[in-house]
Amino acid sequence: MKARFLIAVSALLALAAEPAAAVTCKLSPRGDSLLIKTSNASAAPKTCTVTCRFALARFACTQNIPAGAKDWYVCVRPTRGKNIGALQGGSETCR
Repeated sequence: MKARFLIAVSALLALAAEPAAAVTCKLSPRGDSLLIKTSNASAAPKTCTVTCRFALARFACTQNIPAGAKDWYVCVRPTRGKNIGALQGGSETCR
């Protein structure tokens, strides 16, 4: 029981050390492209893959994000006027 508690506390501390992702997935003002951004509060650069999920489409981009970057453009993807539906969510994986 004590070992499980220590493992759980260690996992929580590891998560707390990494700031929450600041992923932004939104359409451009004209609606012809998707703007995908993230931030890196870390003191070291990271390679991040950001995924934006819409009702009718999914977009993913990978890029090196500099240390301390805020609202960094990971990529801009054209929608070619297609309806991609409502935003369902966004996530990132960094290493």
